[in-house]
Amino acid sequence: MMPYALAAAAFILFGSTALVVKPSAFTGVELVFLRMAITASIIVPPIFWRGQRGLARPSKRALLAACATSAAIFLNMVCLFSAFKLAPIPVCVALFYTGPMLTLVFRAWLDGRRLSGLDGGALAAAVVVIAVLLQGSGGFAAAGLKGYALALCGGFFFSLIPLVERGAATLSPVTSLGVQSTFATLCLAPFVSFAHVFEHTSELPSMVILAVLFTLAPFLLWWRALRLDAKISPFIAYVDPMTSVLVATLLLDERVSALEGVSSLALGVIALTHIALARRLERVAALPAGVTP
Repeated sequence: MMPYALAAAAFILFGSTALVVKPSAFTGVELVFLRMAITASIIVPPIFWRGQRGLARPSKRALLAACATSAAIFLNMVCLFSAFKLAPIPVCVALFYTGPMLTLVFRAWLDGRRLSGLDGGALAAAVVVIAVLLQGSGGFAAAGLKGYALALCGGFFFSLIPLVERGAATLSPVTSLGVQSTFATLCLAPFVSFAHVFEHTSELPSMVILAVLFTLAPFLLWWRALRLDAKISPFIAYVDPMTSVLVATLLLDERVSALEGVSSLALGVIALTHIALARRLERVAALPAGVTP
């Protein structure tokens, strides 16, 4: 249960980022840049110090994979944070979490296999829930069309993270995050209006909170969980929509309908049911012939 607990804790924190993002005056690009720049300034010095002590250094291939992962990470963040400014959080998050479903499909395609009946059933159930949520929220005819489109784009980039991260498996979680945050900072810097950032220096403390509590902590938890059990990532992520709805309703005073709340809860139930059944099937398959569970 340890990897599931770590992953769930990570996505609870990820789902709470709207506490800082929604009320911020910064753009999506600026939010992600500051988030990653502060994270890099915290985590890179210890990595450099360890490297100077003669510890094993990562291969070029692993570093390139970490940079590819970083691109998927900061692109999905920019899309989602921008979407939060334009459309209701629960709907954006539901659309964003088409990502874990795409991950299952992409993994099956890359491995040259068909989706299992269990995976297919979970995907179909999640698609139905998201469709019901969109229908109840006005769907793509709503005023937040651009926000919904950005959320979908974010989901696509999110689906690529577990795939490109495979090549960086030899890196420690700390080193992975150091490379990713540094690479993201360098890539995003040319697109940041620093004059606008300096106009809102009063928000910088909240950016530190965003970097430490909602970035550094959950990423380390998530990478650790993936190292323990790489199969948990696609559906444990549905803890995030439940967290986002609670944050939006209780702390950000967003109007969340009963349908949005129930739909987000349903996504979480689908995730947990899928995980429980998948683990049971694995245990049964591992038993010697003739032995019943």
